[in-house]
Amino acid sequence: THAAHGTDRAIGGTIGDNAGNGATYLDMDGERVLAAVRAVPGPGWRLVLLVPQEELLRAVAPIRYGTILAISGTLLLFAVLFAVAAAGASGRVGRLAEYMRNIARGDFTVRNLFTGRDEFGALNRHLNELVTARRDAEAALRDAERQHRELVENAPIGIFRTTWDGTINVLNQHGAALLGFRDVAHARAVLDDSVIPLYAEPMDRQAMLDDLTAGEVVTGLRLRWYRRGGEAIWVSLYARRTGTPEAPEVESFFLDVTDQVEDTLRLEQLATTDELTGVANRRHFMARLEDEAARAQRYGRPLSVLLLDADHFKSINDTWGHEAGDMVLRHITDVMSLSLRENDLIGRLGGEEFGVLLPETAQERALRTAERIRAAVEDAPVAVRDVWVGCTVSVGAAEYRGANDSLDDLIRRADHMLMRAKEGGRNRVCAQHANGTGRNGQAGSGQDAA
Repeated sequence: THAAHGTDRAIGGTIGDNAGNGATYLDMDGERVLAAVRAVPGPGWRLVLLVPQEELLRAVAPIRYGTILAISGTLLLFAVLFAVAAAGASGRVGRLAEYMRNIARGDFTVRNLFTGRDEFGALNRHLNELVTARRDAEAALRDAERQHRELVENAPIGIFRTTWDGTINVLNQHGAALLGFRDVAHARAVLDDSVIPLYAEPMDRQAMLDDLTAGEVVTGLRLRWYRRGGEAIWVSLYARRTGTPEAPEVESFFLDVTDQVEDTLRLEQLATTDELTGVANRRHFMARLEDEAARAQRYGRPLSVLLLDADHFKSINDTWGHEAGDMVLRHITDVMSLSLRENDLIGRLGGEEFGVLLPETAQERALRTAERIRAAVEDAPVAVRDVWVGCTVSVGAAEYRGANDSLDDLIRRADHMLMRAKEGGRNRVCAQHANGTGRNGQAGSGQDAA
């Protein structure tokens, strides 16, 4: 130990005036020395401890070797404990891994592997909760699928599920029976797994698909389908879009409503048709006349009306009875229809009076049509109780004059011309000139119908 002031030659001048407190290694006379410096309060004095390295190593050797042994022993103990703990944890991890592999394979048996409250026990309990929830969900799903299958199979309506192009994915038994097949397999075999052959009008299905594409649900759509054997039936269809955007499907429910549709058609026919002759009744005739007059006015097209009356019809009833009179009226309408176009309309306006609606027909052509009808009726007597009874008709014609012409005026003009024909001797056609004077068409023999 040295006390030095300023530069001390004894220590080689290595401790300068500005040396601070601390320790460092110095090389002194070729020997490595540990120098510890401590400044003493006062003007420039310092205490310096010099310890040669070899002496230092000899001094700390016992402590160093003991420390190394202690540290080594501690590390070895930690390694042994870690190995034991890792081995135990590895076994438990393996058991948990096997449990999870069983779950992945679909084995939802609950296993209580660990009952402790450590992390392994908590993980085991959590897995058990997941397995129980999954098992309950699987059971609920199976039950729902069973109920859905029973509902589809036993539903009193037909059920289809098809791809967008019509391939059948699902068809229930009732649907197959409604379509005349023994069972679902028979229906799919005959239809070649496609609903397309069912449609009497294939464009009906395309229209339905267009509605479904637009996001609509089709309800109460009435379509004509073919049953097995070619019999046409009416079905009421409910359809909605299912599946995925990439693979859309159509789910359809249908009922056979043939009886209802036919009843409706019969009611409509009764509402618009004369029961005796089968032609339009007065109400339907006037409604159609109103529609045709509006169309003629809108597009500037011609339109004419004929009024016909069976000549001396009362004498037919009086001589042969009302049954014979009914036969004559039906005969007249049958003969009239043979002389008319498809879009022309015959209506019974009352008793033995008939009207004929002639769209797209000017007066000159209407006169030719009226004369054709008159001649055909005259040339076709009707057999009544083995006796041929002749009958004739008188006809009045009028043309619609457009916006300034009311339908009442049109009918009134045609009726006036009918009266002119009857006053002129019957069995003839009469129409009005543009200047308002009457004009007679070609007359018949002029003899009475009876």
